[in-house]
Amino acid sequence: MEVIYDFKRSKKHLTLRVLKEHLRTVTHRRTGDVLFKGGTESLRRLLYKLGFNYVLDNGTYYIRENPRIQLLRTQYLLRFHANYISPDKLDEKYQDETWVYMGGTGQRVRGWINKDVRSFSRRTTSLGDRSTISHVGGRKGWVEGALMFLAPHKDSKEDYHKSMNRDEFLRHFREDILPNMTEPSLLIMDNASYHRMQVKN
Repeated sequence: MEVIYDFKRSKKHLTLRVLKEHLRTVTHRRTGDVLFKGGTESLRRLLYKLGFNYVLDNGTYYIRENPRIQLLRTQYLLRFHANYISPDKLDEKYQDETWVYMGGTGQRVRGWINKDVRSFSRRTTSLGDRSTISHVGGRKGWVEGALMFLAPHKDSKEDYHKSMNRDEFLRHFREDILPNMTEPSLLIMDNASYHRMQVKN
């Protein structure tokens, strides 16, 4: 998404063709892999899932962020600022998920032998399964007891979001997060699909 915002900041019109060609020249800063290898239709579907749509201008469709997403961001920033300047400001805590390979990162890492300042370099040979972890933290540190470790999904090498779903997150929220929030707080999380649900008490 940052690539799209870079185009917007430079005031350049962005089409699917331009974006696809650009993504084929950009590599992941850690793995060196090309960011996108798919076709135009795959990119179109991906952008739609990320909250982008298209506007027709002089016979050409240009990519733009969905106005609803812009509105939600504005509402979030206003509520965040209102809490920030409030005399009864709530402590801000952030929840997020990420993944970890059971066999390490797969990158070249440094290690130490005894107390010698010289280090040796090695590369992990097998990444293994990819598990999901979730935690909550803020300026006062991590929320004790809010850590969750989720065993690998059968497709965990493809997308860690497949390991987490609505039921799993709701259990995590009710059993790990809420009971350990020992003070009034503003809990901030991203827009993952399993974060957006209505539940009955």
